[in-house]
Amino acid sequence: MEITNVILEEEQKDEKSILRVYTNDEILSKINEFHSKMFYSNLNWIDQLLILKKINKKYLDFIDEYSINTLFLVIGFLKWKDSTDSDEIFYSPLAFVQTKLISKNTNKNFYCSFDEESILTPNFTLLSKLQFNYGIKFDFDEFDQLENDIDKFNFIKAFLENNFQDNQWDFVDNVYLDTFSFSKINMYADLEQNEQKITENEFIKSISNEEVETKVYDLITEFNVENKIDINEYYHILDSDSSQEVAIQSAIQGESFILQGPPGTGKSHTITNIITELLARNKKILFCIRKKGCFRCCL
Repeated sequence: MEITNVILEEEQKDEKSILRVYTNDEILSKINEFHSKMFYSNLNWIDQLLILKKINKKYLDFIDEYSINTLFLVIGFLKWKDSTDSDEIFYSPLAFVQTKLISKNTNKNFYCSFDEESILTPNFTLLSKLQFNYGIKFDFDEFDQLENDIDKFNFIKAFLENNFQDNQWDFVDNVYLDTFSFSKINMYADLEQNEQKITENEFIKSISNEEVETKVYDLITEFNVENKIDINEYYHILDSDSSQEVAIQSAIQGESFILQGPPGTGKSHTITNIITELLARNKKILFCIRKKGCFRCCL
């Protein structure tokens, strides 16, 4: 879908084009005059182009760094206040649709591209807050059964309308394009859904000062590490020195530890060797990184 502006030439004066911004009512009256697969903004062409370039850069930089698409269309907003006495007004997105921004020419319009991942999803952060603060639970099972995005959006809106009918709450039917990172809410959802598993984990208990069964490991140092290496079960793919070997052999025997050191001391190589050793022993590995560069260094 093309993103275009609705600033049109009004008249000619002294051989210069005089432009004006149309009101929302005027925009609605002109929509049928244009292609139906277009987004219309109320910005002038120059401002719109600058903003889209900025959004596009943020979107592409995040993909390059983290391999995650953070570009979304925001569909509708909930306008609300914490209390009737508060003067602070909040605008919370109702729903998101993931998209991609494409520019065939830097001086022309941008295009929004949608694929199979472009499904309408509710604002989980807002719904979590409503459940936590007001005890109002969203019916995700019924929501997931809806196939049409319009039905999904109306379901979200009806849910909020049925629960909040005072003047503290209002709806704003605007659409915005911007980048959003949902890392924190995804972490929160993971913790919430797996609370029991997490609290029963021995490692979590140990760092929470709870009593756990103490495991006794062989003490491995740079002076005795050679005696701990079984040449028949040696699966390194990179060379390692004695200090790195201490970490590798400690990981093999199941110890938990923090690997740290100045740049250039071989931490990435050590992690790579730990991964290969554990894979060779049929262990499952969860490798968590913040930046794609770390992934490239270790794997």
